[in-house]
Amino acid sequence: MKLFFARHADLVVTTSATASSNAISGFNDAYGLGIQAPSSMTSTSIWVEVAIPTSSDAAFSRLQSGGSDISLSSAQALVISPVPYSQLRLTTTSTEATARTFTVAKVIAV
Repeated sequence: MKLFFARHADLVVTTSATASSNAISGFNDAYGLGIQAPSSMTSTSIWVEVAIPTSSDAAFSRLQSGGSDISLSSAQALVISPVPYSQLRLTTTSTEATARTFTVAKVIAV
């Protein structure tokens, strides 16, 4: 099995009152996803939310490991592998002072 690295659409938390990022998809070919937080953030924690589509719409739930919510803080990174979800977004503890971009990459197995 060979693994290839590819950039993916970034997650951006805007300054809106919703305190969540855009939802990304298109990683059904990914063996793993990597998310890197920006070095500066207003929020103390960012939660990862995932969705598996239903017949009409997708419901997001917080991603957990060992019964604990997966979260990011500034200048941290995480890996999700394998990726059994169709969508992913981030939710913050508060609105951000400016838009924050989280870099996303995927690893594809061939």
